[in-house]
Amino acid sequence: MSELRLGPLAPFFEAEGPATRLSAGSRLDDLIDGTRHLVLPCVPTTEFAKGSLDLGCLEACSIYTIFSRAEHGGVPYRLADLAADLTAGSLDRRTIDAGVERAILGFAAASMQLPAVPELVLVHGRDAAQYLILEGNKRLTGAHLAGSRRPARMPATLGSSSLSWAGLLALYRMRPAV
Repeated sequence: MSELRLGPLAPFFEAEGPATRLSAGSRLDDLIDGTRHLVLPCVPTTEFAKGSLDLGCLEACSIYTIFSRAEHGGVPYRLADLAADLTAGSLDRRTIDAGVERAILGFAAASMQLPAVPELVLVHGRDAAQYLILEGNKRLTGAHLAGSRRPARMPATLGSSSLSWAGLLALYRMRPAV
């Protein structure tokens, strides 16, 4: 157990306890199920802490979605850029299909009732400068679009990986922007 390195997210995350490596058991199983197995590649190199996330971080921190930008050769979509492209109507359909767009806009419209389950899961590389959303991509994009019409906090698990940002992204067949 250790103190979680948070970087710019520090003022926005309130941990319920120390960060731990997860091993076989219900907490790991819940995280695997909640992320539809997306958390699996980073489990061996990551400590996780459960807590509460202040959604003010959406504008203040460098947060990326698990959506890989087809037009940029596998770079993850930055949350703020996705929200801006949705607003401008300039999405690349190879990256975000109409069904995903409708879901995001639905979350934005019902932002005060964003579902808390499955809980949000974000992971950062060892530099703790950028964060990758493994669960909650559509909800957090909707919350970003909703601005002040969103809940102040949501339950979340934050992961701190020993991998570099490039190494973390490589687990998901993505690469950092140049």
